[in-house]
Amino acid sequence: MDKLEQAMQSEDFWIELADTSFGKVILHGKNTNSIADNEYYEVSSEINTDGDFAITFFKTYEKMKKWFDDWQGEGFYNYLVELYEKQRRLTSMARKIKIDDNTYECPACNYRWSKTMGMADLSFDEDEHCPCCPDCGELIEDGDDYE
Repeated sequence: MDKLEQAMQSEDFWIELADTSFGKVILHGKNTNSIADNEYYEVSSEINTDGDFAITFFKTYEKMKKWFDDWQGEGFYNYLVELYEKQRRLTSMARKIKIDDNTYECPACNYRWSKTMGMADLSFDEDEHCPCCPDCGELIEDGDDYE
């Protein structure tokens, strides 16, 4: 079970995934409707450039995955999983810890860097396009603190 499928088992889960190649989809986690004794997954997909959406319900996760690949081509579901994981990493990005007016610390490994040296003390994650800790690779939130 991939990370997206795990997340979609929660009724509270929803996420918007977007890319210029397909527009936008909104995924809602498993809904358990006790009245109808029915479980389903919900997908809202952009159907035109006017912003109109279609909502599709799936009884099983496998049917939903197959629908994605039928809709946008084989491998599209796996692409959505990659987008989800990337978005999850970016939203869970570590916030640097301010030690004093000139020193910050990585929350994962306690590596410290100087505000005056700024980006020169940090590494850069090419895949995520953001600063990261040179010791442990933890993504570090960017900001105006480096000037």
